[in-house]
Amino acid sequence: MKKIVRLDAAPTGLFDAFTQENASSKKSVQGGFLQRSNGIDRIESGGRFKCFRDGNAYVKIERGIGHFKWARGEMPFAAGDTFYMQSVGEFEVNGNCCFMISENRNS
Repeated sequence: MKKIVRLDAAPTGLFDAFTQENASSKKSVQGGFLQRSNGIDRIESGGRFKCFRDGNAYVKIERGIGHFKWARGEMPFAAGDTFYMQSVGEFEVNGNCCFMISENRNS
């Protein structure tokens, strides 16, 4: 089933693997910036960022506000929110924000 669920908190240690010391240099993508570190993407978006995830993933909003837009509707977010995305496919992150995506290969 395709869905986005807001979580009370990110699973312990899930995003700790992202470190600036091991991160790739910032790459300009879709009007924002993308960095990768240890299987985690960190995106600084200037307004709209399109993503695609085949499987399941966790998304953590580090700063900013906005909303996700996907085939089944929209969902608002704010800094500090964490989401679990189950087989969502293509989605947009709309808003001036910074967020991280960690694929969950075990679910």
